[in-house]
Amino acid sequence: MNPQTPSAVTPSHVHPAKWWHGVVIFWLGYHLLSTVSTLIPEPSPLKNFVAPLFFHYQCVTGTDQGWNMFTSIANHRDSDVVVMATFEDGSTRPFGPIVPGMKAYSPGRTFRHHSLFDRFLSAEFANYLEPLGKTYAAELAARYPAEFKSCELHTRFDRLNFLELMRAGGEPSYSTNSKRGPWQVPK
Repeated sequence: MNPQTPSAVTPSHVHPAKWWHGVVIFWLGYHLLSTVSTLIPEPSPLKNFVAPLFFHYQCVTGTDQGWNMFTSIANHRDSDVVVMATFEDGSTRPFGPIVPGMKAYSPGRTFRHHSLFDRFLSAEFANYLEPLGKTYAAELAARYPAEFKSCELHTRFDRLNFLELMRAGGEPSYSTNSKRGPWQVPK
């Protein structure tokens, strides 16, 4: 075959624009299904089946808001979050959980911090808490290289009771306390 003459047979290949169309259509479909899956009520077999398919994507994109968006914003009366550091001599000292800098937690200042630490009470977010705990330990070990031993995340949320329970003469809130950790820096 002479390289100067064009071949009658053209090579078959996928046009780049059509390839990108497929990727965009797939992503839009996945995103749509992920968003719609948040509307499935929690206690259902369908939710249990669908949730693992979209869980990490929804956490990264912030589309994991479900039916609880219709509850009142004030579902907590009070909250407190601290990182409790333990030193070699057995003493403990509280630090703020906002890194970098171990700044103090202020529930009234930002709703994002409040919802982040509230989610850490759930076991399904343990994978996200572990790197944060290691960051706490590394930052405290850098501040106190000889004295630091370990640290834990202590959370306390006073949750409002259901209106029916309050009307029946119950308490207006109940306290949930949690400790996560300990985290250490290998010496």
